[in-house]
Amino acid sequence: MHATIFQLLRVIELASAADPDLAALAAEPGATVRGGRNGGLDLVELAASAATGPTLPALEHALGPSSSVPRVPGLPRTIVAFVPRGRIAVYAYLDDTSGRAAELLVRRDY
Repeated sequence: MHATIFQLLRVIELASAADPDLAALAAEPGATVRGGRNGGLDLVELAASAATGPTLPALEHALGPSSSVPRVPGLPRTIVAFVPRGRIAVYAYLDDTSGRAAELLVRRDY
């Protein structure tokens, strides 16, 4: 399994906790954490490499099927969403040239 997918699964686990540890999430390599309401978690962005990041088939093997999100004009990436895991939604930004994930988002809904 791709190292970025292992990291993504770890972030999903941390984000799923009743009271997510924002410091632990921020300590993940390449992670940017955005706090939400009442000091809770809103979003974790994981930077990946468009040249070496995981492919969509590898992500779907780990997370299940995905569906395309409407395209953003001018963005050279395709966005896909995976089936939510409870309160957690996961998105991947796939580079149009390489087909690999250049960025992964983990969003927690309250």
